[in-house]
Amino acid sequence: MSNFPEVACWVANELKRLGLSPFDPGPPNFSAITINEDTPKALADLAELIKYHPVLSAQVFFNDDPPKGYVRATRGIGAYATDLGAAIECRLKGEVDRAKIYEGSAERIYSKLPKFARW
Repeated sequence: MSNFPEVACWVANELKRLGLSPFDPGPPNFSAITINEDTPKALADLAELIKYHPVLSAQVFFNDDPPKGYVRATRGIGAYATDLGAAIECRLKGEVDRAKIYEGSAERIYSKLPKFARW
């Protein structure tokens, strides 16, 4: 069974792989990620952490006074990370049309996130 310090460390490591600061409060700013060949895997790993540890991951992002619905919002962040990673992977392979499908899905997920979970 994982505990908060373990999950916080794992989440911090994935954020660092994406070029993001693990110490910024709130949701990760996916608009500021570093894109390279490792980015799709780092996004997939972050999404997997959120999937298997949604409450603990949510506490990492919204630890100071978590708003109502913060765990559900964190699950949405994980779904966004999954689709963003797939889109980036497609673009890196030159599959632009396929990337646009994933980007559209990510945009729909983002539009449904509550304001506190947006970047």
